[in-house]
Amino acid sequence: MITRFGMHALRHTYASLLIAQGENIKYVSRQLGHTKVQITVDTYGHLFEKNSASAMSVLGDAIDKLQREADIAASGLHVAGSI
Repeated sequence: MITRFGMHALRHTYASLLIAQGENIKYVSRQLGHTKVQITVDTYGHLFEKNSASAMSVLGDAIDKLQREADIAASGLHVAGSI
């Protein structure tokens, strides 16, 4: 069975893929031709929320790593690969 998709479905898929790869909301908004970023947020905001949670997790991991390295440096031990 062949499923047909309209332009709206393709447009939504394009926007969703941009958001999933972490593109800036202003860039996505411009790509879609929205006159205001708020239109993009209202339409696709739920997708950005997933990225925000993921981004916060990555940021938390980076902070934890920096804290561990700072603790090791304060204790006078050498961390391989650091200056």
